[in-house]
Amino acid sequence: MKGWVKGMLIASVACIGAGTLLCAGAWGMGGRFYYFRNRNFGITEEKMAQIAEDEIVMEDAYREADARKADGVAGEGQIKEGDVIPKQPSGAGAEAKSGGTIVRKLEIEVAGGWVEVVPDDSTDQIVVASSHEDYRCRQELDGDKLEIYVGLDLDFDHWLDSGAWHGWDGSGDGEPAATIRIPAGVCFDQADLEVKAGVVSVRQLSAKKMDLEVKAGSLEVAEGSVQELDGECKTGELIYEGQVGREMKAECSTGSVQYVIDGSQEDFWYEVDAAITGSVRIDGEENGLLERDHVIHNPGAAKKASLECKTGVIDISFQ
Repeated sequence: MKGWVKGMLIASVACIGAGTLLCAGAWGMGGRFYYFRNRNFGITEEKMAQIAEDEIVMEDAYREADARKADGVAGEGQIKEGDVIPKQPSGAGAEAKSGGTIVRKLEIEVAGGWVEVVPDDSTDQIVVASSHEDYRCRQELDGDKLEIYVGLDLDFDHWLDSGAWHGWDGSGDGEPAATIRIPAGVCFDQADLEVKAGVVSVRQLSAKKMDLEVKAGSLEVAEGSVQELDGECKTGELIYEGQVGREMKAECSTGSVQYVIDGSQEDFWYEVDAAITGSVRIDGEENGLLERDHVIHNPGAAKKASLECKTGVIDISFQ
C-alpha cells in the first residue's frame, strides 16, 4: 500500500512539473490566460448579431478591394475628362466597334454614386467622363464584350476601421460620379446594367436583350428599346420606360419595379406569381390577391410577361 501511495505521489509531481513547464512555455510565446475567458460577457444578443453582420460586410469589402486592385482599378485607374473607350460608328443599325473588333455586349456595373448613361449623336465613340476624385472607373474589352465599372475609390482599411461605412447609402454628393456617353443609334445584342449601390439614369439605350439588376439603390431607363427585357430588384427601385418587342420579365424581392411599356395591355399574356406580401398591378388592376399564381390570357397576344413579386410592388402600365 505504501508503495502504491509513493508511486502516485511521484506521478502527481511529474504531471505538475510538466504542466508548469508547458504553461511557462506558452507564456513565453505570448499566450495569456484571459484569452480563455468568455469574451462575450455583458454583450447582448443583438450586439453579437451586429458584430457578426459587420464581419461579413468587412470580409466582402476586403474581397472587393483586393479584386479591384488586381484589376488595376486603384491607383492610375481613374478616368478623367476626355478619356475614351471603344470607337463606334453612329447611325441607326450601326454596329459598335473597338478598332476592328465588333462590340456586341455592353456591361455596366455601378458600386456607388450617381451615374448617367446618355446618347450622343455628335461622337462615334463611347466616352466615360468623370472629374469626381472619390470614384474610380474601369473599362475592359473582352472579345466582343465591353465592361465598364464605376465605384468608390477608398482606403478600405481606413474606411472599415473607422466604421464610416455604417449607414452609407452609396449616393454621391450632388454631382455625377461618371457620365457615360454612347453614340446615338447603336443597338447592342446584349446590355447588362447592375446597380450594387447608388443611382443610375439611362436614356435611349437599345439592345436585343437587356438585363437590369438593382441590389441596392435606383435604376431608371427612359426611352428604351429592347426585344427581351429581364429586370430584378432586390432592394430599391427599378424603372423601365420604352418598347418591348417580344418578352418581359420582372422579379421583385423588396422595393418596386415599374414598367411603362409602349402599346396596350392586350399585347401580352401574363404569368403572375405574387407572395402574400407582394403586389402585382397590370394597367391599374391588382392581380394575385386571391389566386397568387395564375395566368392571364389575351387572345391574339404575341408577347409574354413573367411577373414574380415576393415583397413590394410590380406595376406594369402602358402608353
